[in-house]
Amino acid sequence: MKNLLKNRSVAHVLMLHVLLIIDYNTVDFVFCNEINRPFVCQNTDLAIRINFAKEMALREFDGGKIWLIYSINSSKMDLERFAAADLSNSSLYQLLFESAQPSNKKGAALSRHNDRHKMSVVTIPPGNSEDRHNKDEANHIGHSNRMAIILDYSLESGRPILYQVCFQNISKTFNQELRPIIWIGNATTIQSFAWLVHQFSKSTYEKLRQQIINAIGFHDCEMNIVDFSKKILNGRYPQSLKVTALSLVGKSNTTDGLKLLISIAINNNNVLLRKRALFSLSQLNNPKAHLVIAAMAKKEKNDEVRKEAIFWLSQIANQEAIKILSEIMQKETDPKIREYTLFAISQLPGSQSKPILTTVATNDPLYRIRKKARLIMKQSEDSKFMIFFDELVGNSDAPK
Repeated sequence: MKNLLKNRSVAHVLMLHVLLIIDYNTVDFVFCNEINRPFVCQNTDLAIRINFAKEMALREFDGGKIWLIYSINSSKMDLERFAAADLSNSSLYQLLFESAQPSNKKGAALSRHNDRHKMSVVTIPPGNSEDRHNKDEANHIGHSNRMAIILDYSLESGRPILYQVCFQNISKTFNQELRPIIWIGNATTIQSFAWLVHQFSKSTYEKLRQQIINAIGFHDCEMNIVDFSKKILNGRYPQSLKVTALSLVGKSNTTDGLKLLISIAINNNNVLLRKRALFSLSQLNNPKAHLVIAAMAKKEKNDEVRKEAIFWLSQIANQEAIKILSEIMQKETDPKIREYTLFAISQLPGSQSKPILTTVATNDPLYRIRKKARLIMKQSEDSKFMIFFDELVGNSDAPK
Protein backbone atom coordinates (compact mmCIF):
# COMPACT_ATOMS: atom_id res chain seq x y z
CA MET A 1 0.00 0.00 0.00
CA LYS A 2 2.86 2.39 0.80
CA ASN A 3 4.32 1.79 -2.64
CA LEU A 4 0.93 2.43 -4.22
CA LEU A 5 0.57 5.83 -2.58
CA LYS A 6 4.22 6.87 -2.78
CA ASN A 7 4.78 10.48 -3.88
CA ARG A 8 1.05 11.21 -4.12
CA SER A 9 -0.30 14.36 -2.51
CA VAL A 10 -3.34 14.13 -0.26
CA ALA A 11 -5.30 16.23 -2.74
CA HIS A 12 -5.04 13.45 -5.35
CA VAL A 13 -5.67 10.41 -3.14
CA LEU A 14 -9.11 8.82 -3.04
CA MET A 15 -10.42 6.51 -0.37
CA LEU A 16 -8.97 3.08 -1.00
CA HIS A 17 -9.81 0.58 1.71
CA VAL A 18 -11.05 -2.81 0.52
CA LEU A 19 -9.37 -5.52 -1.51
CA LEU A 20 -11.37 -8.65 -2.23
CA ILE A 21 -9.53 -11.68 -3.58
CA ILE A 22 -12.14 -13.91 -5.15
CA ASP A 23 -11.53 -17.50 -6.10
CA TYR A 24 -14.14 -19.53 -7.93
CA ASN A 25 -15.54 -21.08 -4.74
CA THR A 26 -14.12 -18.98 -1.91
CA VAL A 27 -14.26 -15.32 -0.96
CA ASP A 28 -11.46 -13.78 1.10
CA PHE A 29 -11.73 -10.14 2.16
CA VAL A 30 -8.46 -8.30 2.79
CA PHE A 31 -8.62 -4.81 4.24
CA CYS A 32 -5.81 -2.44 3.31
CA ASN A 33 -4.60 -0.65 6.45
CA GLU A 34 -7.05 -0.22 9.29
CA ILE A 35 -10.80 0.03 8.99
CA ASN A 36 -12.15 3.59 9.27
CA ARG A 37 -8.77 5.06 8.28
CA PRO A 38 -9.35 5.71 4.59
CA PHE A 39 -7.25 8.05 2.50
CA VAL A 40 -9.44 11.05 1.79
CA CYS A 41 -9.43 13.10 -1.39
CA GLN A 42 -10.82 16.61 -1.25
CA ASN A 43 -12.21 16.34 -4.79
CA THR A 44 -14.33 13.25 -5.45
CA ASP A 45 -15.67 14.18 -8.86
CA LEU A 46 -16.23 11.07 -11.00
CA ALA A 47 -13.57 12.05 -13.53
CA ILE A 48 -10.99 12.48 -10.74
CA ARG A 49 -11.87 9.09 -9.27
CA ILE A 50 -11.57 7.41 -12.66
CA ASN A 51 -8.22 9.03 -13.40
CA PHE A 52 -6.89 7.95 -10.02
CA ALA A 53 -8.13 4.40 -10.60
CA LYS A 54 -6.37 4.25 -13.97
CA GLU A 55 -3.08 5.41 -12.46
CA MET A 56 -3.43 2.87 -9.66
CA ALA A 57 -4.19 0.13 -12.20
CA LEU A 58 -1.02 0.91 -14.14
CA ARG A 59 0.99 0.41 -10.97
CA GLU A 60 -0.74 -2.76 -9.83
CA PHE A 61 -1.93 -4.49 -13.01
CA ASP A 62 0.40 -3.11 -15.69
CA GLY A 63 0.21 -4.97 -19.01
CA GLY A 64 -3.20 -6.53 -18.37
CA LYS A 65 -6.86 -5.59 -18.59
CA ILE A 66 -9.23 -4.30 -15.94
CA TRP A 67 -12.91 -3.65 -15.39
CA LEU A 68 -13.52 -0.21 -13.93
CA ILE A 69 -17.08 0.00 -12.59
CA TYR A 70 -19.28 2.72 -11.15
CA SER A 71 -23.06 3.00 -10.77
CA ILE A 72 -25.84 5.51 -11.28
CA ASN A 73 -29.45 5.58 -10.17
CA SER A 74 -31.77 4.96 -13.11
CA SER A 75 -35.53 4.73 -13.53
CA LYS A 76 -35.09 3.13 -16.98
CA MET A 77 -35.04 -0.42 -15.83
CA ASP A 78 -35.07 -2.34 -19.13
CA LEU A 79 -31.32 -2.60 -18.64
CA GLU A 80 -29.36 -4.81 -20.99
CA ARG A 81 -26.73 -7.29 -19.89
CA PHE A 82 -23.55 -8.07 -21.81
CA ALA A 83 -22.81 -11.75 -21.26
CA ALA A 84 -19.41 -13.40 -21.38
CA ALA A 85 -17.96 -16.38 -19.49
CA ASP A 86 -19.85 -17.12 -16.26
CA LEU A 87 -17.77 -16.26 -13.24
CA SER A 88 -20.33 -16.27 -10.48
CA ASN A 89 -23.96 -16.99 -9.69
CA SER A 90 -24.00 -13.86 -7.56
CA SER A 91 -25.28 -10.51 -8.73
CA LEU A 92 -22.84 -7.68 -9.23
CA TYR A 93 -24.31 -6.05 -6.13
CA GLN A 94 -23.62 -9.17 -4.05
CA LEU A 95 -20.16 -9.48 -5.54
CA LEU A 96 -19.27 -5.97 -4.42
CA PHE A 97 -21.20 -5.54 -1.21
CA GLU A 98 -23.10 -8.49 0.18
CA SER A 99 -20.71 -11.43 0.40
CA ALA A 100 -19.55 -13.03 3.64
CA GLN A 101 -18.50 -10.80 6.53
CA PRO A 102 -14.91 -9.60 6.06
CA SER A 103 -12.07 -10.70 8.24
CA ASN A 104 -9.95 -7.73 9.37
CA LYS A 105 -6.37 -8.28 8.29
CA LYS A 106 -4.77 -5.04 9.40
CA GLY A 107 -1.95 -3.67 7.35
CA ALA A 108 -2.46 -6.14 4.50
CA ALA A 109 -0.73 -4.81 1.42
CA LEU A 110 -2.28 -4.48 -2.01
CA SER A 111 -0.60 -7.07 -4.20
CA ARG A 112 -0.51 -8.04 -7.85
CA HIS A 113 -2.69 -10.91 -9.05
CA ASN A 114 -1.67 -12.35 -12.38
CA ASP A 115 -3.25 -15.74 -11.65
CA ARG A 116 -6.11 -16.23 -14.12
CA HIS A 117 -8.07 -18.09 -11.46
CA LYS A 118 -8.41 -15.01 -9.28
CA MET A 119 -10.17 -11.69 -9.59
CA SER A 120 -9.35 -8.66 -7.43
CA VAL A 121 -11.99 -6.10 -6.49
CA VAL A 122 -10.65 -2.78 -5.24
CA THR A 123 -13.21 -0.28 -3.96
CA ILE A 124 -12.72 3.48 -4.22
CA PRO A 125 -15.86 4.95 -2.61
CA PRO A 126 -16.76 8.64 -2.92
CA GLY A 127 -16.59 10.84 0.15
CA ASN A 128 -18.07 14.33 -0.25
CA SER A 129 -21.53 15.47 0.83
CA GLU A 130 -23.04 15.26 -2.65
CA ASP A 131 -21.87 11.67 -3.06
CA ARG A 132 -23.08 10.73 0.42
CA HIS A 133 -26.48 12.17 -0.51
CA ASN A 134 -26.40 10.14 -3.70
CA LYS A 135 -25.49 7.02 -1.71
CA ASP A 136 -28.37 7.63 0.71
CA GLU A 137 -30.68 8.09 -2.27
CA ALA A 138 -29.45 4.82 -3.77
CA ASN A 139 -30.09 3.00 -0.50
CA HIS A 140 -33.57 4.49 -0.34
CA ILE A 141 -34.40 3.46 -3.91
CA GLY A 142 -32.78 0.04 -3.55
CA HIS A 143 -29.95 -1.54 -5.51
CA SER A 144 -32.42 -2.89 -8.10
CA ASN A 145 -32.71 0.70 -9.39
CA ARG A 146 -28.99 1.12 -9.90
CA MET A 147 -27.21 0.61 -13.17
CA ALA A 148 -23.56 -0.38 -13.32
CA ILE A 149 -21.45 1.30 -15.99
CA ILE A 150 -18.66 -1.18 -16.81
CA LEU A 151 -15.56 0.26 -18.48
CA ASP A 152 -13.22 -2.15 -20.26
CA TYR A 153 -9.66 -0.81 -20.08
CA SER A 154 -6.53 -2.33 -21.59
CA LEU A 155 -3.16 -1.50 -20.00
CA GLU A 156 -1.11 -3.40 -22.57
CA SER A 157 0.27 -0.31 -24.30
CA GLY A 158 1.57 1.16 -21.05
CA ARG A 159 -1.37 3.53 -20.75
CA PRO A 160 -5.08 2.88 -20.09
CA ILE A 161 -7.10 2.62 -23.30
CA LEU A 162 -10.91 2.37 -23.16
CA TYR A 163 -12.13 -0.33 -25.54
CA GLN A 164 -15.66 -1.08 -24.43
CA VAL A 165 -18.50 0.37 -22.38
CA CYS A 166 -21.02 -2.11 -21.00
CA PHE A 167 -23.94 -1.59 -18.66
CA GLN A 168 -26.25 -3.75 -16.62
CA ASN A 169 -28.65 -3.66 -13.72
CA ILE A 170 -26.46 -3.94 -10.65
CA SER A 171 -28.75 -6.67 -9.28
CA LYS A 172 -28.09 -8.90 -12.33
CA THR A 173 -25.53 -11.69 -12.42
CA PHE A 174 -22.08 -10.44 -13.36
CA ASN A 175 -20.90 -12.45 -16.36
CA GLN A 176 -17.75 -10.90 -17.70
CA GLU A 177 -14.25 -11.99 -18.62
CA LEU A 178 -12.12 -12.78 -15.58
CA ARG A 179 -9.88 -9.84 -14.65
CA PRO A 180 -9.32 -7.32 -11.82
CA ILE A 181 -12.24 -5.05 -10.97
CA ILE A 182 -11.87 -1.52 -9.61
CA TRP A 183 -15.10 -0.30 -8.01
CA ILE A 184 -15.37 3.49 -8.18
CA GLY A 185 -18.64 3.91 -6.30
CA ASN A 186 -21.90 5.65 -7.09
CA ALA A 187 -21.92 8.69 -9.39
CA THR A 188 -24.49 11.39 -9.94
CA THR A 189 -26.40 11.29 -13.22
CA ILE A 190 -24.90 14.57 -14.43
CA GLN A 191 -21.33 13.54 -13.58
CA SER A 192 -21.73 10.25 -15.43
CA PHE A 193 -23.43 11.89 -18.42
CA ALA A 194 -20.68 14.52 -18.73
CA TRP A 195 -17.90 11.93 -18.46
CA LEU A 196 -19.44 9.66 -21.11
CA VAL A 197 -20.04 12.58 -23.50
CA HIS A 198 -16.39 13.55 -23.10
CA GLN A 199 -15.31 9.98 -23.92
CA PHE A 200 -17.58 10.03 -26.96
CA SER A 201 -15.94 13.22 -28.24
CA LYS A 202 -12.45 11.76 -27.68
CA SER A 203 -13.08 8.44 -29.42
CA THR A 204 -12.82 7.74 -33.14
CA TYR A 205 -13.82 4.09 -32.75
CA GLU A 206 -17.40 3.74 -34.03
CA LYS A 207 -18.27 0.62 -32.04
CA LEU A 208 -17.18 2.27 -28.79
CA ARG A 209 -19.12 5.41 -29.65
CA GLN A 210 -22.19 3.27 -30.27
CA GLN A 211 -21.84 1.68 -26.84
CA ILE A 212 -21.40 5.09 -25.20
CA ILE A 213 -24.59 6.41 -26.84
CA ASN A 214 -26.50 3.36 -25.59
CA ALA A 215 -25.19 3.85 -22.05
CA ILE A 216 -26.09 7.55 -22.14
CA GLY A 217 -29.68 6.59 -22.98
CA PHE A 218 -30.18 5.11 -19.51
CA HIS A 219 -29.46 8.39 -17.71
CA ASP A 220 -32.37 10.31 -16.20
CA CYS A 221 -31.56 13.67 -17.79
CA GLU A 222 -33.82 13.86 -20.83
CA MET A 223 -33.07 17.42 -21.94
CA ASN A 224 -29.32 16.73 -21.87
CA ILE A 225 -29.87 13.57 -23.90
CA VAL A 226 -31.92 15.43 -26.52
CA ASP A 227 -29.27 18.15 -26.82
CA PHE A 228 -26.54 15.52 -27.15
CA SER A 229 -28.54 13.62 -29.80
CA LYS A 230 -29.20 16.82 -31.71
CA LYS A 231 -25.46 17.48 -32.00
CA ILE A 232 -24.94 13.99 -33.41
CA LEU A 233 -27.82 14.34 -35.88
CA ASN A 234 -26.57 17.73 -37.09
CA GLY A 235 -22.91 16.74 -37.11
CA ARG A 236 -20.70 14.80 -39.50
CA TYR A 237 -21.17 11.42 -37.87
CA PRO A 238 -21.78 8.00 -39.43
CA GLN A 239 -25.38 7.11 -40.21
CA SER A 240 -25.37 4.27 -37.66
CA LEU A 241 -24.66 6.71 -34.81
CA LYS A 242 -27.41 9.03 -36.00
CA VAL A 243 -29.88 6.15 -36.04
CA THR A 244 -29.00 5.30 -32.43
CA ALA A 245 -29.30 8.95 -31.43
CA LEU A 246 -32.80 9.02 -32.91
CA SER A 247 -33.83 6.10 -30.73
CA LEU A 248 -32.66 8.05 -27.65
CA VAL A 249 -34.78 11.03 -28.68
CA GLY A 250 -37.78 8.73 -29.14
CA LYS A 251 -37.48 7.60 -25.51
CA SER A 252 -37.13 11.10 -24.11
CA ASN A 253 -40.82 12.15 -24.14
CA THR A 254 -39.89 15.83 -24.22
CA THR A 255 -41.30 18.68 -26.29
CA ASP A 256 -37.92 19.42 -27.85
CA GLY A 257 -37.47 15.76 -28.65
CA LEU A 258 -40.86 15.63 -30.36
CA LYS A 259 -40.04 18.70 -32.46
CA LEU A 260 -36.70 17.21 -33.47
CA LEU A 261 -38.28 13.91 -34.56
CA ILE A 262 -41.00 15.67 -36.56
CA SER A 263 -38.45 17.85 -38.31
CA ILE A 264 -36.32 14.85 -39.32
CA ALA A 265 -39.31 12.74 -40.39
CA ILE A 266 -40.63 15.48 -42.69
CA ASN A 267 -37.58 17.40 -43.90
CA ASN A 268 -34.43 15.28 -43.72
CA ASN A 269 -32.77 14.21 -46.98
CA ASN A 270 -31.77 10.80 -45.63
CA VAL A 271 -34.53 8.24 -46.19
CA LEU A 272 -33.28 5.87 -43.48
CA LEU A 273 -33.23 8.64 -40.88
CA ARG A 274 -36.74 9.71 -41.87
CA LYS A 275 -37.96 6.13 -41.43
CA ARG A 276 -36.25 5.79 -38.06
CA ALA A 277 -37.76 9.10 -36.95
CA LEU A 278 -41.21 7.72 -37.84
CA PHE A 279 -40.51 4.66 -35.72
CA SER A 280 -39.49 6.84 -32.77
CA LEU A 281 -42.64 8.95 -33.20
CA SER A 282 -44.76 5.80 -33.12
CA GLN A 283 -43.27 4.90 -29.72
CA LEU A 284 -44.43 8.17 -28.18
CA ASN A 285 -47.77 8.29 -26.40
CA ASN A 286 -48.45 11.68 -27.93
CA PRO A 287 -51.37 12.64 -30.22
CA LYS A 288 -49.19 15.14 -32.12
CA ALA A 289 -46.73 12.39 -33.02
CA HIS A 290 -49.58 10.20 -34.26
CA LEU A 291 -51.02 13.04 -36.34
CA VAL A 292 -47.69 13.45 -38.14
CA ILE A 293 -47.55 9.72 -38.93
CA ALA A 294 -51.15 9.80 -40.20
CA ALA A 295 -50.48 12.82 -42.44
CA MET A 296 -47.41 11.17 -43.95
CA ALA A 297 -49.30 7.91 -44.47
CA LYS A 298 -51.85 9.80 -46.57
CA LYS A 299 -49.71 12.28 -48.50
CA GLU A 300 -45.97 11.55 -48.34
CA LYS A 301 -44.40 11.65 -51.83
CA ASN A 302 -41.52 9.25 -51.14
CA ASP A 303 -43.03 5.75 -51.40
CA GLU A 304 -40.51 4.13 -49.08
CA VAL A 305 -41.12 6.68 -46.34
CA ARG A 306 -44.87 6.55 -46.91
CA LYS A 307 -44.92 2.77 -46.50
CA GLU A 308 -43.08 3.19 -43.22
CA ALA A 309 -45.70 5.68 -42.04
CA ILE A 310 -48.51 3.31 -43.07
CA PHE A 311 -46.96 0.42 -41.16
CA TRP A 312 -46.46 2.37 -37.93
CA LEU A 313 -49.97 3.76 -38.26
CA SER A 314 -51.22 0.17 -38.11
CA GLN A 315 -49.16 -0.38 -34.96
CA ILE A 316 -50.77 2.62 -33.27
CA ALA A 317 -54.10 0.92 -34.08
CA ASN A 318 -56.46 3.48 -32.53
CA GLN A 319 -59.79 4.32 -34.16
CA GLU A 320 -58.39 7.27 -36.12
CA ALA A 321 -55.49 5.17 -37.45
CA ILE A 322 -57.85 2.40 -38.58
CA LYS A 323 -60.10 4.92 -40.29
CA ILE A 324 -57.17 6.38 -42.24
CA LEU A 325 -55.95 2.94 -43.34
CA SER A 326 -59.44 2.15 -44.62
CA GLU A 327 -59.56 5.46 -46.50
CA ILE A 328 -56.20 4.75 -48.17
CA MET A 329 -57.55 1.41 -49.43
CA GLN A 330 -60.61 3.17 -50.85
CA LYS A 331 -59.03 6.28 -52.40
CA GLU A 332 -55.40 5.46 -53.27
CA THR A 333 -54.72 4.91 -56.98
CA ASP A 334 -51.24 3.39 -56.71
CA PRO A 335 -51.67 -0.43 -56.56
CA LYS A 336 -48.34 -0.90 -54.76
CA ILE A 337 -49.32 1.47 -51.96
CA ARG A 338 -52.73 -0.22 -51.70
CA GLU A 339 -51.14 -3.67 -51.46
CA TYR A 340 -48.78 -2.49 -48.76
CA THR A 341 -51.67 -0.87 -46.89
CA LEU A 342 -53.48 -4.20 -47.06
CA PHE A 343 -50.46 -5.83 -45.45
CA ALA A 344 -50.47 -3.16 -42.71
CA ILE A 345 -54.17 -3.79 -42.09
CA SER A 346 -53.40 -7.50 -41.70
CA GLN A 347 -51.23 -6.56 -38.70
CA LEU A 348 -54.24 -5.19 -36.82
CA PRO A 349 -56.06 -7.35 -34.25
CA GLY A 350 -58.68 -9.59 -35.88
CA SER A 351 -61.67 -7.64 -34.60
CA GLN A 352 -60.28 -4.48 -36.20
CA SER A 353 -58.98 -5.94 -39.46
CA LYS A 354 -61.87 -8.29 -40.33
CA PRO A 355 -64.42 -5.66 -41.47
CA ILE A 356 -61.87 -3.94 -43.72
CA LEU A 357 -60.54 -7.21 -45.17
CA THR A 358 -64.07 -8.45 -45.87
CA THR A 359 -64.92 -5.26 -47.75
CA VAL A 360 -61.69 -5.41 -49.76
CA ALA A 361 -62.11 -9.15 -50.52
CA THR A 362 -65.57 -8.59 -51.99
CA ASN A 363 -65.52 -5.09 -53.50
CA ASP A 364 -61.99 -4.03 -54.42
CA PRO A 365 -61.68 -3.20 -58.14
CA LEU A 366 -58.41 -5.16 -58.52
CA TYR A 367 -58.66 -8.95 -58.55
CA ARG A 368 -55.16 -9.51 -57.15
CA ILE A 369 -55.95 -7.34 -54.15
CA ARG A 370 -59.29 -9.12 -53.57
CA LYS A 371 -57.43 -12.43 -53.77
CA LYS A 372 -54.72 -11.28 -51.37
CA ALA A 373 -57.34 -10.10 -48.86
CA ARG A 374 -58.93 -13.56 -48.95
CA LEU A 375 -55.58 -15.26 -48.42
CA ILE A 376 -54.95 -13.07 -45.40
CA MET A 377 -58.39 -13.93 -44.03
CA LYS A 378 -57.81 -17.66 -44.57
CA GLN A 379 -54.66 -17.47 -42.48
CA SER A 380 -56.45 -15.77 -39.62
CA GLU A 381 -60.11 -16.90 -39.70
CA ASP A 382 -61.73 -20.22 -38.84
CA SER A 383 -62.23 -22.69 -41.70
CA LYS A 384 -66.06 -22.75 -41.54
CA PHE A 385 -66.30 -19.01 -42.09
CA MET A 386 -63.87 -19.10 -45.03
CA ILE A 387 -65.75 -22.00 -46.71
CA PHE A 388 -68.92 -19.94 -46.49
CA PHE A 389 -67.11 -16.83 -47.71
CA ASP A 390 -65.56 -18.65 -50.69
CA GLU A 391 -68.95 -20.03 -51.68
CA LEU A 392 -70.43 -16.56 -51.41
CA VAL A 393 -67.92 -14.68 -53.58
CA GLY A 394 -65.12 -16.98 -54.64
CA ASN A 395 -66.77 -19.06 -57.35
CA SER A 396 -68.30 -16.10 -59.16
CA ASP A 397 -65.27 -13.86 -58.85
CA ALA A 398 -63.05 -13.60 -61.91
CA PRO A 399 -59.82 -11.70 -62.55
CA LYS A 400 -60.34 -8.20 -63.90
